[in-house]
Amino acid sequence: MKVELTIPCKYDWAGIFSEGLASVKRNGKYGFIDRTGKEIIPCRYDSAGNFYEGLAYVRINEETGSEPEPSVNNDTDDLDLDFDIAESGRKYGFIDKTGKEITPCIYDEVYFYDSYDHNASEGFFNGFACVRRGDKWGFIDTTGKEICPFVYDDTENFYGGFARVGHNGKYGLIDETGNRIIPCFYDEVGRFTNGLSRVRLNGKWGFIDTNGKQISSCIYDKLWNFSEGFAPFERDGKFGFINTSGKEVIPCMYNWARSFSDGLACVQRGNTFGFIDTSGKEVIPCMYDYAEGFSEGLARLVHNGKWGFIDTNGKEAVPCMYDYAENFSNGRARVKRSRKYGFINRNGKEIIPCEYDKIDDFCKGFARVMRNDTRGLIDTNGKETIPCEYDGMNVFSETLTLVKRNGTYGFIDTSGKEIIPCMYNEINVSPKNLAYVNLNKKWGGIDSTGKEIFPCMYDYVCDFYDGLARIELNDKWGFLEITEQ
Repeated sequence: MKVELTIPCKYDWAGIFSEGLASVKRNGKYGFIDRTGKEIIPCRYDSAGNFYEGLAYVRINEETGSEPEPSVNNDTDDLDLDFDIAESGRKYGFIDKTGKEITPCIYDEVYFYDSYDHNASEGFFNGFACVRRGDKWGFIDTTGKEICPFVYDDTENFYGGFARVGHNGKYGLIDETGNRIIPCFYDEVGRFTNGLSRVRLNGKWGFIDTNGKQISSCIYDKLWNFSEGFAPFERDGKFGFINTSGKEVIPCMYNWARSFSDGLACVQRGNTFGFIDTSGKEVIPCMYDYAEGFSEGLARLVHNGKWGFIDTNGKEAVPCMYDYAENFSNGRARVKRSRKYGFINRNGKEIIPCEYDKIDDFCKGFARVMRNDTRGLIDTNGKETIPCEYDGMNVFSETLTLVKRNGTYGFIDTSGKEIIPCMYNEINVSPKNLAYVNLNKKWGGIDSTGKEIFPCMYDYVCDFYDGLARIELNDKWGFLEITEQ
């Protein structure tokens, strides 16, 4: 692994590379460079975003005044978009990778954020961008064509061919041609899942299909999405189930219900829990203090104050003997007994004894454990490969583990041998089998073997993205490139 400074630290700010280009700032203006550092689009804009789907937003300021700058979010390497982008005098447009203006800077705002996936798409998403002109929103496609009138007070991105739009506090849906599939008269409209969407009207919930037809009327106090062909609902404090035709197939008679999994749904009748099948038959009697849905063929539950597991036939797979238990994952479940944690297998055997104050999930064949406020490491057989003697610990690679002792950080191997002494002030572990290390307020990098790949000389280093990492030195930004030797 080799790291070289390919783009010198000469920019006032730099964004991540996206689709082969990165936005940069010089002398108060933004443009774009390629991976060689060549300025493909001159620095002439007052702001610029990343390229998505071949296009990037750009902004010009028609009025002079104070200018908030995009700042680096060091956790995500994305733009920090937490500023007011709708101030008077700012106009947005879109350019392609050659710098050609696809839409002129005529829009007052670009929709950045998606409330479902928390994705800062910075413009185009699934072929469309939400933009505002004046006080109304509409959509443009990748050719710059406006696909619908700008008449909406609120919009969200397209998913599955539909976008939610709002007008006068009510919501509906449009398709990718801009046609209104569902008029704006619902209080809330959800995303389509398997051709159905939850809608709310006058405080009650129902389902509609992609044609806007009501599959179930808005008569429910609460309504959940379908699972295995059934959706639980609540009405007047009782729970039941409807099918995908909107028919109530399991009466509204339970105090609580979960979605179906493995052909069974957990229900509560009175103060006890059990399970029903898709016909509504109570195949596992309501006799438990608490229960949850099935995971890997077993359901966790509480009986007489203790946790255990049953299979889909209602047979006790793990006796109710634990103070707490979590769902099975990869054949293991974390359990607690006498304030100590361990793991059991599907047969109920304690493969990791309940002797730790805390135990994490397994990662790369190892799990962190804690005893008396100190950390150690165990393997999947329960062997304590690293004794509990460190203040902190994090699995870095198949061979190295990050450890903390007396306020400084270093690395040990899986046998506990010290590979890199605890000498660093801070270490950020990357999912790319790299670690960024801070020594005396300067950042450098090491690989998964502990070998230094670039020295501790930078004021800040962001994670590698598409083979390039942003770096800051003396208030200027540049890029490092990583290559395989």
